[in-house]
Amino acid sequence: MTAVIALGGCASLPAHGPSTQAIVGDQKPSETIDVAMEYELVTLTAESAKRHGARTPERFSATTRSRTIRTNRDVIAEGDGLSIRIWEAGEEGLFSTAEQRDTEILVTVASDGTVRVPYAGQVTARGKSLEDLRADLLEAVSGKALEPEIQVSRLQSDALSVSVLGDVNRPGRIELPTQSASLLDVIALAGGQSQPAWETRVTLVRGSRRETIRLDSAFDVAANNVAILPGDTVHLEFAPRYFSAFGAVTKSGEQRLAKPRVTLAGAIANAGGLRDSQADPASIFLFRFEDKAQFGALTPEQRAKLVGDKLPVIYRLDMSRADAFFLAKIFEIDDGDILYVANAQASELRKFVITLLSPVLASSNAANNLRD
Repeated sequence: MTAVIALGGCASLPAHGPSTQAIVGDQKPSETIDVAMEYELVTLTAESAKRHGARTPERFSATTRSRTIRTNRDVIAEGDGLSIRIWEAGEEGLFSTAEQRDTEILVTVASDGTVRVPYAGQVTARGKSLEDLRADLLEAVSGKALEPEIQVSRLQSDALSVSVLGDVNRPGRIELPTQSASLLDVIALAGGQSQPAWETRVTLVRGSRRETIRLDSAFDVAANNVAILPGDTVHLEFAPRYFSAFGAVTKSGEQRLAKPRVTLAGAIANAGGLRDSQADPASIFLFRFEDKAQFGALTPEQRAKLVGDKLPVIYRLDMSRADAFFLAKIFEIDDGDILYVANAQASELRKFVITLLSPVLASSNAANNLRD
């Protein structure tokens, strides 16, 4: 009878997650196909919490950040539409006929800052005045055209507008007040973002390039408030952030990161705190796929653990440390993190005993009810 009860109890034992020993133990992988993923285990100390606790703001590429805001409409920029009119002295020239002594060529300044003109080839236009470009073109066709004269003018077109789409209050095409404006300027011209900056992703599309950062990174890092150029598309998307909490916490499941900065202490509070009767205060774990740059130069062992460009990391906080609350206050939670609080060994024994004895207690209660 006892063996039957024990087997039944073990079969129904609840499983809340891995034990502390399973996470931190020096276990060898079994010789089977199902080999556990290797990960880096980091115990939170004053040094490691400072090194890994602060989230690094996202950044646009160096190429995008290097473009400057131009405020002089007399200077040519990429995306500008230009009219190039060429006259020749005779009707047998490259650009003239018996009926017409001039030819108008319409061009758009390419993303590399150049224009292509027949017989002149590819000529750099970006950063030059209209007069400077006229002189360069005249030099390029001299000796080919018949006593040429050239006029260059800027066309009035959509070349000085950008598209601002998605979660802004007034999406659509925006006319730039100058040849370019900053990212935050064009968002303001579109009525501003409709959701909090820390829950908004902004994508900049320029030609074939697409780059995305969190909008609040444009406030935190001045270089991210990049120049928006004619023809660009800016798209804002509402993207709330979440972390998950499991194990011996009061409220498990997915939790929203409702502030720009949420620390490990805040995440534990969002999960309702630890269950006093179950939680092992020395075994609070945070699971994260960390950018490899967070660890600097990787060892061969760490490189072997990489999943793409990410390093699986488990951070461990021991709440029995005197400085535990300080460590939890400086370690920030990131989107997609998993918080897990392991059960204490005494709690596991308690659950086992309850599970083991519950069939006996149920039978005893049933017998007492029959006697009554």
